[in-house]
Amino acid sequence: MSKYPLVQAGFGAPQRQRRWKVAIRLILAIPLIIWYFLISIAAGFLIVIGWLCALVLGRLPRSFVQPLSAYVVFTTRTNSYLYLMNDSYPPFSAKKDFGVNVEIPNTNIRRWAVLFRIVLVIPAAVVSALVTGGTEVAAVFIWLIVLVKGEMPVSLFAAFAAILRYQARFFAYYTMLTSKYPGELFGDEPSSEASTTHSIVASPDQPAPSLHFDESVAAVSTDETATSSVIGDAEDPEHGFQPFGAPAGAPVQFDTDTSSSVGDVAPRTARLVLSQASKRILVTLLILGVVGNVANTVLRNKLLGNHSALTRLAVANNTLNAQVASAKVVKGTCTLGTTACTQQYFAAIATAFGNFDNTLNGINFPSSAYADAVRVEATTGKFVALLDQFKSETTITQAEVNHLDTLGNGFDTQLNQVVSDLSSPL
Repeated sequence: MSKYPLVQAGFGAPQRQRRWKVAIRLILAIPLIIWYFLISIAAGFLIVIGWLCALVLGRLPRSFVQPLSAYVVFTTRTNSYLYLMNDSYPPFSAKKDFGVNVEIPNTNIRRWAVLFRIVLVIPAAVVSALVTGGTEVAAVFIWLIVLVKGEMPVSLFAAFAAILRYQARFFAYYTMLTSKYPGELFGDEPSSEASTTHSIVASPDQPAPSLHFDESVAAVSTDETATSSVIGDAEDPEHGFQPFGAPAGAPVQFDTDTSSSVGDVAPRTARLVLSQASKRILVTLLILGVVGNVANTVLRNKLLGNHSALTRLAVANNTLNAQVASAKVVKGTCTLGTTACTQQYFAAIATAFGNFDNTLNGINFPSSAYADAVRVEATTGKFVALLDQFKSETTITQAEVNHLDTLGNGFDTQLNQVVSDLSSPL
């Protein structure tokens, strides 16, 4: 056995699914999602503590191996259910048999790799995030395909099997269960065994083939269900063992898009050889992931920019309203005479709008609100100029009062438009 063996996962072959279960899959998965959220919190604590222990011991403590392995197994099974690869409900316990099986070899870890694990894992995390993001972008279309067809196309199923296997390897590496860096997103290379191995997919003209596994691994009965497991000894990774239910055998090739049903038992696959169609799907999902992440980043930055500008504008407007209200109170209690009190009032209002104009000039408005913000600034400037004129005049004509009202109404309308611009997500 290799000193740093890969995490293996088997997903079987696409089977017929009940369409009503496909239709309400997200609703049915709510308990799984809640449980996943809860165990993710617990796993987070174990990862932090396990990192410190692995840094000292050179391996993850044995008491941490089982719960973290169970976390990886449950994550893989839940994702297979959410990805519509099967309609069998995943068990909440990793110890129970299920059609999706995962084998996690626990190995010794180099201490320097533990120390820099958070840095080393970044490339794999990026790949995992991109392919997951691409799957989320295409989720509705995939859901419609499975809903109409009643089963997942083989090429898509194989692509998802490769994704979930990669993610299982990523989680196992991140949680320090293994030192083997995640890889083989595009499947395994065909080996010499592949030429003598039957495809799991039945040809339209032939019956479903039987499955043949390498004699070097434990015998597998076709009427048994798959079991997830953890293999190997943390202190002796060279002498692991092949447990019941672990993925095993020669490569399973997904080399056709023909719908298939090879029986009720999912084969335990130690290797995964993808067809060109499956690889094209993976490339497409990666591209969608990149596009989706770029779009999400642009939108998030836009929303953050809008929120910042809107918050500063709201504070400036509230300050303006408070200063205007205070000026009115002062005018109502003024004893300097009508003309002097009116001039004092207009001076205070001019100062308030001048302060608002200065704040407005300091706000970085996004392009969607920039033109309307410029109009508000122009109107505010006219408002301040007219108020400065009033504060030194002894008499104010009705035409000037009407002009002031017109500017005030225009200011309110334009300010509301800027607020509307900043409140829009697009």
